[in-house]
Amino acid sequence: FALTYLCALVPVGLLAVGSTAPGLLTLPAKLLSGRGGEQRARIARHEAAHLLVGYACGLPVDSLVVDGPCPSVVFAGESSGPIDFNAAQPLLVTGMAGLVGEYVKYGDAEGGRNDLMAMQSTLSRVRPPLKGSEQQGYTRWAAMAAWSYLVGLDAKLDAVADALLRRAPLSEIVAIIEDRGAGE
Repeated sequence: FALTYLCALVPVGLLAVGSTAPGLLTLPAKLLSGRGGEQRARIARHEAAHLLVGYACGLPVDSLVVDGPCPSVVFAGESSGPIDFNAAQPLLVTGMAGLVGEYVKYGDAEGGRNDLMAMQSTLSRVRPPLKGSEQQGYTRWAAMAAWSYLVGLDAKLDAVADALLRRAPLSEIVAIIEDRGAGE
């Protein structure tokens, strides 16, 4: 009798957890697969590429989160009002940098969905509006520009990713980026 109720409550419990904190449902799988640390390293590399390219493009950092479960960086101008194409270019290249940085090291990019949505948002804010084919072309251009900047900077990219994993302050990360001996 109790077993029947238990079997009936398991799906309800999973539904409740999935609705309120969906990340908890993947935690056992990550722990059992041993990918929790690898996933954090991937995310750190991804965000480090954004930070390295965004810094090179002169974008001011709006927020850098290093004390949460995974690091993340947001640049000023990413989500506000219409912009002209010249102002959009650094945002586009920086937006693609995470995917490219992750791809260069791991051979694939798992964390790009939000980046592509943010790029689409940026492209849709450009005035005068761009045609769909132009948006696709500029997405390809941004990926190539990010790759051309990141190629040869693996050591610096790894150093920034390690700093993010250590929860280093932004001032320390900027010092790593500006250090000319770490990968250039």
